[in-house]
Amino acid sequence: MNLESAEFIRSLCPDFRWLKRPLKSEIKQVYEQELKTIKDHIITLNHDRIKANQTITAWSQRWALELTHEFTDAAIANLQTVAKRYGWIVSSLKHPRKATGGRITDADISMAKATPIENLYEGKLRPMAGRLSGCCPFHSEKSASFTIYKAQNSWWCYGCSQGGSVVDFVMLTRKCNFLEAIKYLIQK
Repeated sequence: MNLESAEFIRSLCPDFRWLKRPLKSEIKQVYEQELKTIKDHIITLNHDRIKANQTITAWSQRWALELTHEFTDAAIANLQTVAKRYGWIVSSLKHPRKATGGRITDADISMAKATPIENLYEGKLRPMAGRLSGCCPFHSEKSASFTIYKAQNSWWCYGCSQGGSVVDFVMLTRKCNFLEAIKYLIQK
């Protein structure tokens, strides 16, 4: 396999997730070889730059030295960009993403945050202009200072100065951590 084939495969499957192990290792070898070649080329360009500094000493030839430095710096910058990209590809092939295995994903968190807070609130809520108002479940009070903002799916208590998302609400009411709150909301 050559670099063109590896780049074509990467264009079809950017994270290499659906590739079989032998093909992944072959692609990894191609990119590692290219990365080594690029690093060697950068070292050669740096040596050429140093050699040009040593050989061009006359002021009349200073323009040639400036031109050489400009060309060399541009070439090194391009090669460093490619080396970073290839380095990232090699590292992603060395440490493949694992299945979640029961762990919480971003999709789970989004789904949990979509749960309406008013479904979790125990008590009487009074609607008022796109909000819901009721007594705060976190401190004792007679007048309603707890407000649920339906559009943002967030809450705020003006009595105890606490607020947040539905996840924060579950964490405080059930006295649990973030992961337990997400798991609870997913089950709801």
